[in-house]
Amino acid sequence: IDLTCQCDEKARLACDAGATLTYDGKNYCVLHLPDKNKERQFTEAIRRKLKNNDFNFYGVWFPEGRWFRRFNFAHMPDFYRATFSGKADFLGTKFPMSARFRHATFVEKADFSGAEFGPDEVNFTHARFNGPADFKRANFEGEANFRYATFKSDLRFSQEQEEKEQKGRGKIAS
Repeated sequence: IDLTCQCDEKARLACDAGATLTYDGKNYCVLHLPDKNKERQFTEAIRRKLKNNDFNFYGVWFPEGRWFRRFNFAHMPDFYRATFSGKADFLGTKFPMSARFRHATFVEKADFSGAEFGPDEVNFTHARFNGPADFKRANFEGEANFRYATFKSDLRFSQEQEEKEQKGRGKIAS
């Protein structure tokens, strides 16, 4: 019996060494298992990675959770080909160097409100935002690369713009 995680071979460096789980006839580690019903085991695996400063999330399939809310990454995390199946919560997260979200998929809301990105380029090349993407009050010290990213819902970068629109609406309505 082969208990190797059947994720993309390059993604195996991000695998969790815990139990192998079966989904749709294939074996996966808990991090790559494409199933929302893995919260407890997944949370334990993510906590181990964060405690060990292991920020390789290549191909990881995230259920909804707040693992990264207000988290301070010690070095650049790599979310290459990661899937966020629920809300992606990066509210107030600090990326001192920057971050890679190339080819990441955000199924629901991606909340980067108040996130701080360091001087290196933050890369969202080919990322897919299927729900709202919120970057209000986010700070980008370096470049933000959204080349070939797709947005299927609202995209917000500035709270100031939202406040101006609300004030404008108030004048029209009166």
